[in-house]
Amino acid sequence: MTEWYRSFFTGAYQDVQRESWPAATTEQQVAMVEQALALTPGSRILDAPCGTGRLTIPLARRGHLLTGIDFTSAYIEDARRAAAEGGVAVTFLERDMRELEDLSGFDAVINFWGSFGYFDDAGDAAFAAAACRALRVGGRFLVDGHVFETLLPRFQARGWSTHGEIFVLQDRRLDLETSRIESDWTLLAGARIEHKHSSMRLYSARELSALLLGAGFSSVRLLDHSLAPLAIGADRALVVATR
Repeated sequence: MTEWYRSFFTGAYQDVQRESWPAATTEQQVAMVEQALALTPGSRILDAPCGTGRLTIPLARRGHLLTGIDFTSAYIEDARRAAAEGGVAVTFLERDMRELEDLSGFDAVINFWGSFGYFDDAGDAAFAAAACRALRVGGRFLVDGHVFETLLPRFQARGWSTHGEIFVLQDRRLDLETSRIESDWTLLAGARIEHKHSSMRLYSARELSALLLGAGFSSVRLLDHSLAPLAIGADRALVVATR
């Protein structure tokens, strides 16, 4: 597979990312992360990938010690600027999330909003293993996103949305041989039209649990966004793995 993610998060999609989340939704998600991970004030947290710091900065405001990583330089610049303007101390690093060798001792690692599955299976396993090594013993890794059991009941081959003044059209295909969602994106930003492609690995709940246990985690819990046990048709999955 091609490294589609190297060029995807550029151009109009950067503006889509900046426009996607109301502040109230972000605060609800930050509270959910704290509860799901049983965080106490002063917890060391790695946000991988962190994007523009949407969750990283609010978590830091709540008294936690945050490091955010992302391989999109424009997002890291946005995050550093927002943290500085808000007077919040956060370490932001531009890097691939599979490369965490110099980061360790975290109480939690978070991987939010469908950011697990960018790579081939070996790459996903490498990221999971890197996240495990970055945690202290007893630390937790939270993965938020879809699994087969949550996505298939609501899968749509075509969808569109608006983000500020940008219109986004997606044509999606679920490849059952590779378990990947292949999506062709059309972004309309004024007179500008951009075309992009993404390829996301979709795991079943059992596959993702097995991957995380194989990466070195001692246990895995499958939850929904209400923190109830995951069930077929839930809006999204929250997977909490403990080192």
